[in-house]
Amino acid sequence: MLLVRQAEAAEVALERLVVRPDTELRQRAQQLCRDLEALDQQLRDISQGLARQPLLASHPVYGYLAREYHWDLHSVHWEPDEPVPAAQWKAFDDLRAQHPGTLMLWEEEPLPEVRAELQKRGVRPVVFHTCANRPAKGDYLQAMQQNLEALRAALK
Repeated sequence: MLLVRQAEAAEVALERLVVRPDTELRQRAQQLCRDLEALDQQLRDISQGLARQPLLASHPVYGYLAREYHWDLHSVHWEPDEPVPAAQWKAFDDLRAQHPGTLMLWEEEPLPEVRAELQKRGVRPVVFHTCANRPAKGDYLQAMQQNLEALRAALK
């Protein structure tokens, strides 16, 4: 929903730069807002299933989603392209004793050995791209749709 407010502010700023009213600009901005609101609603629907279970994340970057969608989320600070040291696995096991999540959000696919170790512990990694940078393929809306599909699949 923050993106909706940003899109609306961008539309107002762009309209000030245009000599005459631009209906295409207005229509495209309204469509973007509708698309973002639809994503928000889908996340709210998915979050009903997530609200009933503890959730883990590989990075604190998911805190804004957890706050907005009322997820019971605990994060570690692991990078997807780095192995996890043994001491951190011990801390992870201690965390899971208090917060027994079985799904763990990752910015990218974790290393195969990290994935295998998580799966041995009964934790399923779920790639949820944060879109902090421009997606390698497609756009933000497409990347978020893929994220939603990954969450839906993980909840089944």
